[in-house]
Amino acid sequence: MIAALEQVAALREQMAEKKLEIRQFLARHANQDEREWALNYAQSIQQSLTKNPASYEAVSQTVLAQANISRFTVVSLLS
Repeated sequence: MIAALEQVAALREQMAEKKLEIRQFLARHANQDEREWALNYAQSIQQSLTKNPASYEAVSQTVLAQANISRFTVVSLLS
């Protein structure tokens, strides 16, 4: 149980780092519409994790998704 909690904490830390990297990237390359999109995206991810914070699977899937997705992929999926 303790090892699982440590893994969840490590994944949350990785997710926070990725979120910061994404925000920095978008701040450098984004216009106002993209900034709003990025803020909404980050908020929706955070909301989905706070609904069920004990779910290791949800946290790990979110971290992997954020690590492997680009802004252009998301925009094309939403189009």
